[in-house]
Amino acid sequence: MFRFTVHAAVPSNTFAIYGNGEDKELTELVPGILNQLGPDSLASLRKLAESYQNLQKGEKGDDDDEIPDLVEGENFEESKVE
Repeated sequence: MFRFTVHAAVPSNTFAIYGNGEDKELTELVPGILNQLGPDSLASLRKLAESYQNLQKGEKGDDDDEIPDLVEGENFEESKVE
């Protein structure tokens, strides 16, 4: 059983709920959240999940943190003068 306390300042439309929190895994919460979403939100969520998966696939093969190789035969000091 949950024990919580509610404090309200009705004239300023402010409410505070105090109590002990409960940690849950996202997989426990998703079914309840999906039931509350409309068709537009589900489509947006699907697109977000697809873009996240594509991003994860791209990170495995491509590492942008590395310093690129220099171009052979190019002198960048000379091209700066032009």
